[in-house]
Amino acid sequence: MKKTILVFFLIISFKNIHLAQTCPTLSEPLPPDITASNSIICRGETVNLSIGGTYSFLWNTGQTTSSVNVSPSITTTYSVTLTHTSGCSNVVNETINVRRLHVTTTADVGENTLRQAILCANYRPSFDTITFDIPTSDLGFRNPDGIANNGDEFWNIALAFSDLPEVTDTLVINGLTQNGTNCSQVGTPGSQQTSTFNNSKGFKPLGIKLIVNGGGIANQQIVLASSATLLLVKGFVFINWINETTNGAGTIKLEPRTTNSKITLDCAFMSNKI
Repeated sequence: MKKTILVFFLIISFKNIHLAQTCPTLSEPLPPDITASNSIICRGETVNLSIGGTYSFLWNTGQTTSSVNVSPSITTTYSVTLTHTSGCSNVVNETINVRRLHVTTTADVGENTLRQAILCANYRPSFDTITFDIPTSDLGFRNPDGIANNGDEFWNIALAFSDLPEVTDTLVINGLTQNGTNCSQVGTPGSQQTSTFNNSKGFKPLGIKLIVNGGGIANQQIVLASSATLLLVKGFVFINWINETTNGAGTIKLEPRTTNSKITLDCAFMSNKI
């Protein structure tokens, strides 16, 4: 019997198969870092982002230069794609943090303070509200009798260095957003330059309080100055200012800086006692 032998040949073509390309080192170090002029800003401030090297650039903002200016309104991550002449690419990121108008500490200076919040509000060309959420673990929290939640607790914001910054844009400083604060008794609110409240006449507020403490620093008499069309201050007790008297009466000096400026107190008190 005659046998037939079939031979099959497998032919493999490499024509359309591309081996992985080895990208050359872009620069030292790899990848290069974005340099930010500031990584924590107030809304309205401008930050410069730049990166070095001889590449083509494509930012997620659409710009194609090595340096860009950005002004985010919220915390934002920016990225740039670096492309080498070989066609290889790397992506580098940088996050710019935008401060909130939210006070979480009784400290006088630094991040998340009342002073910093006012400064940031001045950068924002809009109506703003400063809110509060200071924890009871804060060093400025006081509980005089040691009994929890019986209404004598307070947060003491001590101004150790100077008066609070002048307010230059429409603003509400709302101390009543602090958890637990209330306005059980109200002194006469008003937009006048000087308002006087006397503990002996029943103007002392009840319940948990936010206190702005002047510390008795010489020549520190202006609690708040404003050149804004409206500044509304709610839910504070102001104590220990240099122009207080010893019998419990005193004055809060609010200083409108222009003829159109108006400062209004709502549920705010003056006292030399807590």
